[in-house]
Amino acid sequence: MKNKTFNDLILVLLACIASIGLTAFSILLKNYDRFYLNLILTLLSAVLDLASLLLFYSAIKSSFKIKTELAIWVAGGSEMNPKE
Repeated sequence: MKNKTFNDLILVLLACIASIGLTAFSILLKNYDRFYLNLILTLLSAVLDLASLLLFYSAIKSSFKIKTELAIWVAGGSEMNPKE
């Protein structure tokens, strides 16, 4: 595995952990009357989710040696959740 791919996967893990932490903190503050703080925490959590999505896409795309269409389809397909 390339060094850049490994670094991207570490950043994805950190972004996911931070997003889960912010979401948990936002849920804990839901009982209090702090609408704007809850909104800001939810927005930060959504931004971290987007960052983890883009970093994961970059990690999968960089794991292929040749930038082919297959790399793009695999990276895009890995992010889709099938409906059950």
